[in-house]
Amino acid sequence: MAKRRTKTDRTGLTDNNSLQAGPTVYTNRFSHFNSFWQSARVQSLLAALAALLAYGSWAAWSNHDFGMTAATKAFAAQGSFAFAATLTLTLIAASLYRRLGKTVTALAGAFGCCFVISATVPAGLHWFIGTPNIFQSILPGLIWGSVYLLSYLLFLHRTSRAS
Repeated sequence: MAKRRTKTDRTGLTDNNSLQAGPTVYTNRFSHFNSFWQSARVQSLLAALAALLAYGSWAAWSNHDFGMTAATKAFAAQGSFAFAATLTLTLIAASLYRRLGKTVTALAGAFGCCFVISATVPAGLHWFIGTPNIFQSILPGLIWGSVYLLSYLLFLHRTSRAS
């Protein structure tokens, strides 16, 4: 006979009906809703939306002295890049790190490539659309994006060395 276990989900509700050998079945009527918000895809999308709003707003504020058109263009350019970068740059960094051999040199190479991408793509995009204050528009995203990427790559490096 299989042992019974008690499982508590994030809402604090307890499920006493799950068997240890089988999948956990939540009796909470909101469990599908909770699992939806906890999925990696939804969390990545929410992080990308937050990046769009944060960095797009910064770029708009940095260019508001040049008029509403310049501020709107800067918001669209920086916000869309922040959205796309949040969704994809982490995958690129991880892929490069694995392909380059999971060493400190691979970490530096992956970070360097991703840093170049995160600096040149938004700068080129802002230059193309005529943003007046390019450097100030991309600076926060470049700083925080670099801190995030380096932290992520260090995490990958530590976990690959541990296994």
